[in-house]
Amino acid sequence: MKVWLSRIGWTVWALVPVAALALHFGVAQRWDKREQAEGLIARADEAQREATRLQGEAYEAHLAALAARMRARGTEDAALARDAAKAAEAEGAAAAKAEGAWRRVVDTLSPAIELLRDTDAGIERDLRVARAHAAVRSGDIGEGADDLEAMLDELANEGKGESELARSARAELGTAYYYGARLLRMSGKPAEVWREVAGRARQQFRYLAEQGEGGARETGAGTGAGTGVDGVKEGMVGERRAGAASGTAASVEDHRKNIELVLNLEQSSLEELYARARPKDSPTGAGNRLGQGKRRGRGQTGNGPPQTGAGMGDEVGPGW
Repeated sequence: MKVWLSRIGWTVWALVPVAALALHFGVAQRWDKREQAEGLIARADEAQREATRLQGEAYEAHLAALAARMRARGTEDAALARDAAKAAEAEGAAAAKAEGAWRRVVDTLSPAIELLRDTDAGIERDLRVARAHAAVRSGDIGEGADDLEAMLDELANEGKGESELARSARAELGTAYYYGARLLRMSGKPAEVWREVAGRARQQFRYLAEQGEGGARETGAGTGAGTGVDGVKEGMVGERRAGAASGTAASVEDHRKNIELVLNLEQSSLEELYARARPKDSPTGAGNRLGQGKRRGRGQTGNGPPQTGAGMGDEVGPGW
């Protein structure tokens, strides 16, 4: 018996290095990756707060520039013209600072996403939505939209196309396309280019509204109002409110109002758009890498919004 126990003891002792190596290359490495990711996420959170602050300053500068431009419009007053030019310069500088801050959020989140890609898929995808949100506001709308499109395809292939994460990603995607369509139109792109992108935005919000109607009926949700007219003035309704993508009556109303915003973009004249403040969280520029013919329809899984308007059964009109 003593000999047998001795053999067991030596065997266990011999396996200690093996267990240590397994811990080092298995659980320990996962812990290490998580710890590194947590540090990056904390830095990204701080960077996002700074970007949000600078975005607010950029929006105030935009409103000031818009007011100065409207005062100078139709006059030959040199002083007013100088004021408008000075305000436009300040607006551009403030926008550049805000967009640079959002890019820092993207650059901080990217390595965190890579660290968690193989170990924490749920957290990794949440971070991808956050990164796309930041990328769009940095001016790289195409980059953010492409990542959201890819994620929606992945979720659809896994049977999660109607999950809360998918709805959040779709709401961000609709917002990205709305901002992009507006920038494309304001920069003078052909109608067929910006209309296509506006149509994608409309499809996403219509799909969310229709799916949300079913969810609200199932849960017996009330008829609470959305964020109201003030929210419409500052950008896409409900994009920053918790639960805005879920199937509640308030979120359905938000998505409907967002559809109205897209239609308003399509139906307004350029003169009206130039006289109107841009959405608060919208970047400047000309809609990077958008309007190049890429369309999202029902993929192999059938979970994307249809080209004809998210299950409405008829073609969406041009909006004029």
